[in-house]
Amino acid sequence: MKEHHHDKFELIMNKLYEIVLNNKKVIFTADYEYPACYKEGFIYREITDITDPLLIFVEDKSRGSDYGD
Repeated sequence: MKEHHHDKFELIMNKLYEIVLNNKKVIFTADYEYPACYKEGFIYREITDITDPLLIFVEDKSRGSDYGD
C-alpha cells in the first residue's frame, strides 16, 4: 500500500486510527469470508473499507482472472 499510494499513506493510516478509536475490537482482514481468525464481539474491516471512502482505489491482483488465464 505504501509503495503504490505513498502520497496518501498518512491519510490511510489516520483512517485506520480513527476506526480503532471508535471500535476498540477490530480485525483487519484480507477477506471477510475467510478471515485469519474469528473473535466474538469484534468487527472486521478489509482494506477497501478504508480506502474506497477516501477515493483511493486498490486493485486486488491476487485474485484469479475471470478468463481462466
